[in-house]
Amino acid sequence: MRYEFVSKRVVQPPHSELSIPSPKVRTLDVPALTSAVETNQLTLSVFSSDLGWMGVLWDGTRALRSVFGLKDMGQVHQNVVASHAMTADSVTVHVETDQPQQPSLRAVVTAMQDYARGQTVDFRSVPLDLDQMTVFQRAVLQRCREIPYGETISYAGLAVAAGSPAAARAVGNVMRTNRYPLLIPCHRVVGSGSLGGYSAPDGLDMKQRLLQMEQV
Repeated sequence: MRYEFVSKRVVQPPHSELSIPSPKVRTLDVPALTSAVETNQLTLSVFSSDLGWMGVLWDGTRALRSVFGLKDMGQVHQNVVASHAMTADSVTVHVETDQPQQPSLRAVVTAMQDYARGQTVDFRSVPLDLDQMTVFQRAVLQRCREIPYGETISYAGLAVAAGSPAAARAVGNVMRTNRYPLLIPCHRVVGSGSLGGYSAPDGLDMKQRLLQMEQV
């Protein structure tokens, strides 16, 4: 299967070649990501960046949610905790001056801050919770993760890559409800001749900012 990208290259190599990161892209340390000790309590790491306040909800082994572009710590906490119907006792909150003790989560936080500073970071090794997704949703999100830094693909092209060529509109819905912005780069999925949509804070302005930062 071939991927039709709409930015620097029109046709992208097969999936087996896409899985090889570009030498210029920093890949997260996989051993660090797999060394976390699983705990019963969730951890929400809240931290600032050049792209606004960010947050990562972590269950000890993988991310359950990520957010970015928010105005303050309170918005991060409200956005993540309220969406998961959690109580204050069920989540540990780390602010930016209190680095997460878990090395895996700390690696993700550092990588997201580096990305916001304009560094090229490959997030594909970050473990994510996709268990509640449908087969179609998982296929779309997994293919979206493979879009290289600095490139884009159309909604129709991503539908083809996910094995559902007639589902471009459904792909748009999956992107709109993406629980892992930046970690799953839905900002790299665009319309034919337009940016399409973007549900993160600041909407299309933020999407354009991210693409310009990646020099698309």
